[in-house]
Amino acid sequence: KTHPAHQMTEQGIREACRASRRFDIQVYTEYIDLSRFASDSHARAMAGYLHQKYAPMKMDVVIAVYPAALDFVLANRRTLFPGIPIVAAEI
Repeated sequence: KTHPAHQMTEQGIREACRASRRFDIQVYTEYIDLSRFASDSHARAMAGYLHQKYAPMKMDVVIAVYPAALDFVLANRRTLFPGIPIVAAEI
């Protein structure tokens, strides 16, 4: 999260969402840290955590930044985000 590119990406997404006055858009940011913890057990743990955290919420879209995050979201979309559009973003 401390990398300047991550901060700029998150800021840009938040600014774009705030630009719409027709909708109250909530942005939830997660860093799954797959570059430092690339094991399958870490991915399973993160998927379980995210499932518990966001199960009660209605999500309208998921934005995955970087290919590893997109791979994670796609691999877990049936349990985490069924029927929710996924937007892929890369710096």
